[in-house]
Amino acid sequence: MATNPTHISLELSLPDKRLHAHAKGSWRGKCAAVKQARYMAAVMAAGGGAAFDRGILSVFVRYPDRRRRDLLNTVHMCKPYIDGLIDAGVLPGDDWLRMRIGSIRGTLARVEPGVTLSVMDQSEAEWE
Repeated sequence: MATNPTHISLELSLPDKRLHAHAKGSWRGKCAAVKQARYMAAVMAAGGGAAFDRGILSVFVRYPDRRRRDLLNTVHMCKPYIDGLIDAGVLPGDDWLRMRIGSIRGTLARVEPGVTLSVMDQSEAEWE
């Protein structure tokens, strides 16, 4: 692995259904799922050695079947994963000054459904 990486990618499972924006119930019902997803992403990202001042996030979702799903709702469900990247120090925050969205894509992957989060480093000169 390079000592100064320019990007990091995480292969994660599809987010828990409790994280869906339209899931019924109180925050207590989502709390365990949020903590688990955030911790999983932080642990996986911590070993990557990446730390960026600014980054471009790309999300690639692999669905297990052809059932119609709202891609942006799935990305919303990935918010704890993104917070895990911040916890690991990959990005200092996910506000508009530190993170941009590169691409959001979905595809069919019956064998290995999941989510790939990729963050690419962007220098200050490239940011403007």
